[in-house]
Amino acid sequence: MPLRHPVLLLGQELGAGALDVVLDRTRLAGFSMVSIKRALLQVGIMDDRNDIQSVARTLECPRGQATRVLEELERSGLVTKTSKKKQWETTPKGHKLAFYWHPPRKFTPAIDRESDRGDINEGFAAVPCGIWRSSDDQEEMFEEAELNVSANSDYEGERLDEISVLQPDEYQGENAGSSTEALAVYLSPGDAREFANGVLKAVERAEAEVARRRAQKARKGKRAEAKGRMVEANKEQPPPDGSADEP
Repeated sequence: MPLRHPVLLLGQELGAGALDVVLDRTRLAGFSMVSIKRALLQVGIMDDRNDIQSVARTLECPRGQATRVLEELERSGLVTKTSKKKQWETTPKGHKLAFYWHPPRKFTPAIDRESDRGDINEGFAAVPCGIWRSSDDQEEMFEEAELNVSANSDYEGERLDEISVLQPDEYQGENAGSSTEALAVYLSPGDAREFANGVLKAVERAEAEVARRRAQKARKGKRAEAKGRMVEANKEQPPPDGSADEP
């Protein structure tokens, strides 16, 4: 019995993990399923759309090739052609692939590096931060934590810049100053420099927004103060002649 295309398994009950791996290794119309997933997200969005143009832009390919991709998606049951020219609609199977399939995460081993005289393990900054959290009832909050940046040569490779998030343990009764590492990210020097440039740009935008909010708050405070003085002044003014009842 010939093996069916893995896309056809989307309509069946199959272990999510197994399906994730199968689809991640599959190609459709010459493109990886990750690219196909991105393309499907652009199909059927607006009434006056051109799906060929949208798919071509998403896949960075000529429109002729994008047309062949859409035709292959149609044969695979992921989209259907509409009565309008250059327009398709995603099928329930296509919608499932676009919105509910997630490629398996990629992992590479962390290779310990033997101790060397030139090893570095030095911290350079530690600042308070907030970890965004969301509860089951959609309540949003920030958990207090600490963000650290350091250079760490414990592992092989060029990813030696470490950015870590530490959660304090004091509220759980542990020793004062103790903490748990919630997340550690390692970057190469080049990627870290690019990230740092992005941080500086974000800081400029954030500083401007903080200044705007402070100025806005000050203006509101002044208006409220002026309104309060006006109300008090009106209370102290005597009523106009003839407006008060004669005793």
